[in-house]
Amino acid sequence: MDYLKYFGLRAEPFQNDADHRFYFEHAVQVKPRMRLVRAAQERKAFALLTGGPGIGKSALVQHLARTLDASEYSTHVIAVAHEACDSGWLIQHSARALGVANPAKALPNAVDELKAALTAEAAKGVHPILLVDDAQLLTDPTGIGDLACLSNLADDDGKPLASVILAGTPDLAERIAESVGLQQRLEVRVTLEAMDRQQANAYLAYRLQCVGATSEIFSEDAMELIFRYSNGLPRCVNTLAGNTLFESYMDESSWIDSEAVIRAAEGLGWVPADVETPMPASTPNIEVTEREEVVEDMEPEAVTIPTLSLFDDPNPIGDGEFELASILDELDPEDTAEPVEMDEPVESEEPIQAVPSEVPEPAEPPSESDEIDDLFDSIQLD
Repeated sequence: MDYLKYFGLRAEPFQNDADHRFYFEHAVQVKPRMRLVRAAQERKAFALLTGGPGIGKSALVQHLARTLDASEYSTHVIAVAHEACDSGWLIQHSARALGVANPAKALPNAVDELKAALTAEAAKGVHPILLVDDAQLLTDPTGIGDLACLSNLADDDGKPLASVILAGTPDLAERIAESVGLQQRLEVRVTLEAMDRQQANAYLAYRLQCVGATSEIFSEDAMELIFRYSNGLPRCVNTLAGNTLFESYMDESSWIDSEAVIRAAEGLGWVPADVETPMPASTPNIEVTEREEVVEDMEPEAVTIPTLSLFDDPNPIGDGEFELASILDELDPEDTAEPVEMDEPVESEEPIQAVPSEVPEPAEPPSESDEIDDLFDSIQLD
């Protein structure tokens, strides 16, 4: 395609399929994979993999099917296509995956055929692994019954004939919990989590390298926005990054910036996870301070302001400092022995405009005797 040649890429790097060439194991996938491999190695009867939509469950299932040692395991992936599965659907498809050409429609007969096929695999010295993808679609009682049937298949010594690994959304775990028998048979359970920002950036770089990218294509701002829009979900990262590539190609820009990401996201109807509307990373955040909000919300009101005495704060609602030296310059030492008269409080005739900062309540004026005592304590007269 022309836009791939424009960026020097051999193939589409962001397709949403389980192509093993693009499998990227970020840090939060390592332990889930190790636990599922253990379930296979120890021949656990029943294991469960859960995670939200688009988080990479199918990719991990395909990875297990491809990487488990074929000399020890025979792996078979069964993808549930829809919810309207008849009773026995999972049994029949499991038998077909194991080589039964035309499984019986009657459930008891299909179970016998499946057990015979599993026994034949064991006779070859390999342990069958049944990987059931999108298992949350088995929501009706018949589907749960099929799962119970699979987990019960055992040889004459009581050992499981197969390890069944289910992959599905979290509601699958809820349905299994409703069946006491299934819940008790569940021996391994793992949950996939989304990528963080650093892992998402590494994911983008890895997939571009897989198709021949020799230099960076996405700016830091662009990768930041892709992460915010996608919530770190691989499927969403792929979708947005692929559309962003094409947006930049149409603009004849070989350097992908945040503006291209925003256009691609708007075309998909997406908004970032942490803001209400898309915003370019280069746009400065406009912070509304508490001071500005107070000015906007407060209504002017009349207040009573007392006439200030000598020792009142000269700026009771501001940040000014009381400067003693300036007052001393204006004082006559002989007048200091006289009491300072207090004016009666007056009501301001005009409303005073409210100011942004908090207004402390006016301090109670000191008595005349207190003022005189304080004056002689604090001022040394020549």
